[in-house]
Amino acid sequence: MDKLIPFLTEHYILVSLFILVLILFFLHEFRLRSRGVKRLSPQDLTLVINRQKGIIIDVRDSKQFANGHIANARNYPKTQLEEFLPKLEKHKSRPIVLICESGTHSTAAGSLLKKKGFEQVYSLAEGLTSWKKDSYPLVK
Repeated sequence: MDKLIPFLTEHYILVSLFILVLILFFLHEFRLRSRGVKRLSPQDLTLVINRQKGIIIDVRDSKQFANGHIANARNYPKTQLEEFLPKLEKHKSRPIVLICESGTHSTAAGSLLKKKGFEQVYSLAEGLTSWKKDSYPLVK
């Protein structure tokens, strides 16, 4: 403990950068949570699909979607999501799970759906990266 203060004073730049990274991390997490889009693990996603009849929307572009996607997913690219909203209107009360490669674009798309009145909007945490990491299947 008596070496901590000398370490902190000698390495103040390193300590400052560490504190900055922590602050940025917490700000990012707070921003994601404030959008009202709940993040799901791959395990939770399968429960929402099977038990609550959730709808899977893949917001990646068509080429990425064709290379592999979750079974029964619909491809509504994020850049064209507003055009597909009329198709989703009848499902406003059902769980909608948004998928992208890393979880970032799906969370942003989810905030749009929340603003449009969709009640249960979810995003796959870490996107398809986590899905693949947990060895869940993709279809082409």
